[in-house]
Amino acid sequence: MRNIGCFKTGPPFFHPVHRPVSVLPQDRDVLATAFLLYTRKNNQLFQFLRAGDIASVLESNFLLETETKIIIPGWFDNLKVSTWMLDMKDALLNYRDCNVIIVDWSKANGIPFAQAVANTRVVGAEVALLVNFLQDTFGVSPESCHIIGHSLGTEIAGYAGERINRLGRIT
Repeated sequence: MRNIGCFKTGPPFFHPVHRPVSVLPQDRDVLATAFLLYTRKNNQLFQFLRAGDIASVLESNFLLETETKIIIPGWFDNLKVSTWMLDMKDALLNYRDCNVIIVDWSKANGIPFAQAVANTRVVGAEVALLVNFLQDTFGVSPESCHIIGHSLGTEIAGYAGERINRLGRIT
């Protein structure tokens, strides 16, 4: 597993009035972040992508020469309780042949809220690790990547964006 660095609980992650509770993120093995790839060739059944795992990309339907949309849900959100991510995936694939990656961080985005907030930093680092791996190993342009976050997913998108040079877009 590639190193993503260390995380602290001090400022700006602690403030006596605005953010009085600051905890460390959980271990990556506990978070178990998963990247679920959909394309027009596999629009109903996802394929797992893993940063650092060349075979996971080569054996998938990942398209090297097209846009990649990364959807990140928020607090308490996952594919078992919400359909909006699949609806968005379908709309994106109907509009254009592209890669759609749904970030599953459902083991990290529950109660307590302060822990989920802390975990966003690690998940963001893992998203960046995947995008940078795709760039370094397969020549995927970061400008062709669009990260779409909802709720705490927007925090994750921001943390990922801090670690990806020339990222195309965050919404």
